[in-house]
This record gives sequence, C-alpha cells and structure tokens, in this order.
Amino acid sequence: MTGRGIGSELARAALCALVVFAAAAAPAAAQDPVGDGDRVTSLPDLPVTTPQYAGYASTTDAACADVLCTGQSGLFYWLAARGEDYATQPTILWSNGGPGASSMYGFFSENGPYTIIPDGQLRPYADSWSNAANYLVFDHPLGVGLSFPVGGLYPEDLDQGTEQLRASLGHVIERRGLQDSPLYLVGESYGGTYMPVLAKQLLEANENGADFDIGGVVIVAGWVDPLVQVGTIAKYALMHGLIDNDQKKKLDKIYKRCKQAMDRPPPSTRKATELCESIQPKIAKMSGRYLTNIAETGDIDYQPIIDYLNRGDVRAAIHARPEGVFELGSDEIAQRYQVGEMDSRRGIVADLLDADIPVMVVSGLNDGKDVNFIGARKWIGKMNWEGANRYAKSGREKWVDDGEVLGYTRAGGGLSLLEVIGAGHLTPRDQPKLIEQVQAFIAANP
Repeated sequence: MTGRGIGSELARAALCALVVFAAAAAPAAAQDPVGDGDRVTSLPDLPVTTPQYAGYASTTDAACADVLCTGQSGLFYWLAARGEDYATQPTILWSNGGPGASSMYGFFSENGPYTIIPDGQLRPYADSWSNAANYLVFDHPLGVGLSFPVGGLYPEDLDQGTEQLRASLGHVIERRGLQDSPLYLVGESYGGTYMPVLAKQLLEANENGADFDIGGVVIVAGWVDPLVQVGTIAKYALMHGLIDNDQKKKLDKIYKRCKQAMDRPPPSTRKATELCESIQPKIAKMSGRYLTNIAETGDIDYQPIIDYLNRGDVRAAIHARPEGVFELGSDEIAQRYQVGEMDSRRGIVADLLDADIPVMVVSGLNDGKDVNFIGARKWIGKMNWEGANRYAKSGREKWVDDGEVLGYTRAGGGLSLLEVIGAGHLTPRDQPKLIEQVQAFIAANP
C-alpha cells in the first residue's frame, strides 16, 4: 500500500457530532463565513490561471469560523477547478492511501495540476486530471499532512475518520456551490478502502435528507479484500521470476498463519495485520526489487514536496495553518488503523454496484505489491452483485492508443476492470494516458 493516541471520551463525543451531519443538509453557503476567502490567487513563482481554492473545512456540522478553521478541527483541502464554470463540471475527489498517507502524493507527483522539480520549483503538469474534471483532494483523516488535529483529537478508527471526510466534503460542496457537480470518488492503494466506505456513508446520508450526487467510484491498485489479495503476492512474484519455488513455500507458510489469525469475527487484530502484511517486505528482500513497479529501481525523491509544503510563503498562499510540520505519512494514523485494516470491503463494493453506482477497478500489470492484478481479479471473481453474470460474460478488449496497446479492459453489470501495461502501483504516474480512461468513465456515467 502507498506509504504506509488519544482515544478519550472527549474525542468520541466531539466526533459523535458527525452523525448529526448525515441527517441534515450541510450549512448554507450564506452561513459560511469563509466566502471566497479560500481562493488561491497566486503561488510563489507561479501564477494561478484557473480557479483554485484551498483551506480548511470543518469535520463536524459546525462550519469553520475562518479559512484556517481556527480553534476547530478541520481537514485541509485543495480544489483545482476545471474552469470558471466549474460548478457545472464533474468533480474528481482523489485520495491516496496508507493508511496515513497525504493526498499531496497524488497532487504533486501523480495526477494533480503540478509537479515539483528537484530544485523545489513548481511546474504545471500537462496530464493533470484537472483537465478532465475539477480535482479535489483532502488531507484526511485528522493528523495527516496539513490536517493538524486540534487538541489531539485523532479519529479512533476508519469509520470516524471517514465521517470526518464526509463532513468536510459537505462543507466544501456548499462553500463552492458544487451541488450540481457529480462526484467521482477515486482512491489509490488504501484509498481503495477509503472511497467505497465514503460512498457508503454518502448514500446513508442521502437516505437521511442529504443530496450527494455520486457519479461513480474508481479504485486504483486498491486495498479492498486484503486476505484474498495478500494470498496472491507470492504467486505474482513466482510468475515474474522474482522468487523461486522454495522461497514461495516459505511465504505460503506465513500466509497460512495469516489466515489462521484472520479466522475470527471482524475487526481484524493488530497481530493479523502485522503478520499478513509481512509477506510483501519479505518478497522485496528476497528479490531485491522495487515492488511498486518491478521494472523500476526505486521511489522518486519526495523531499521537494515536503520542503515545498513546509515553506511559509506556500502555506500563506494556500491558506494552510502556519504551525505544524508537514509530513507525507502519519504514523499515528497508521497505528490507529491497524485494527480492522485486514477487513474486507468487497461487500461494500457489491452494495454500491447494486445501488447503481458504477465502479472502475484499475490495476498496473507491473505492480508487485499485495494489490497486484491477480488479487484484483480474484476479489472481483468472489464478489456477488446483481450484475455479476453480465460482467462474467463480458469480453476482454484491448486499450489501444495511436496503434499501441496500453492495456486491457472488460466491463459489464456496472463494473469495469482496466489492466495497464507497464504501470505499477502508482498507475496514474506510470501511464499519464490513464486520464483518457477516466474521461471515458465520467462520460459514460454522468
């Protein structure tokens, strides 16, 4: 997966207020004291040529008093709008995973409007997904990236963290007038857990009077059905020559213990998470390869992103709180989310499909991690939904661009699967033309 407490009664009481949000519409824009105060008019050394908005949105039904959400818990967001008519354009909500990874990974190194070159300078990114739709990211949950917790109020688990995101999303929709903009929830790695769970909460909120317009869900290299997916990583490594049969037998013994640790009602234990997720680093050590993309040798240098978001002039330009150190990962959240991290969300994806929410699953064929394409095919094959037979009977087609085969697709029953040649775990970065498939998904599911 990408990247990867104070659980007091006070924290629980504060976050319980989020339940109220599901039953009520978000605060009216006229009641939001921020107004247009979140408009990003310029960035250091680079003009802003299309509408952008950044700041904080409350994690409860009480709107922030100002763009910094002073004295309240708020999630940092950044919206790169597609154009001046952005309110009528679709909106992609992008999320990285972890758990505990900042979505600034994607914003600055995968599919956002900018890249940061080694000397720390910002440059526009030609293949940004903001060319296809409004591009919105949150650093979530509290404690991740620029979303600094107030009074140490971290979420206790995934459900509370998702409630925070749902509440903040509602405030941004109202603040920026996006009620008529269909939402496409896109999550990478553990974001493959975040986004289906968020979609489920949005549907539940709609049943209680809210009006979230969900256009679809896109799962990129997603952590969806962990026990099934972890069980395929040694097979992937053997098929690609990264390990031999003797090494696989050793790994299979660990997986057997992993299954035994998971043989109990959810949530999965911290021990099960640690045991099941120990297989991937063992394969990396055995093979000496970079499993994020087995054809590459290592990560890019992320330090320029960290340095950029810790600059005072940058923080001021994007209305980020000046205090606090930005980091790309949160150990606090990673530890809190270990309990339940191995739980399957396959049933939630099936429920979304049955609720007529289209879903696209994206796998890079060079992704050697525990979310590889074999596992994606396997959990899809185990999923039961009304359209399962139509999907099973659908044919596999080539994705061809300028005469070159870039991948393979199949679709039916509301579900589509895209497998991308040459791409690894960070599929949007490895294959920038993925934007074409995202545009097609949006166009087919307005």
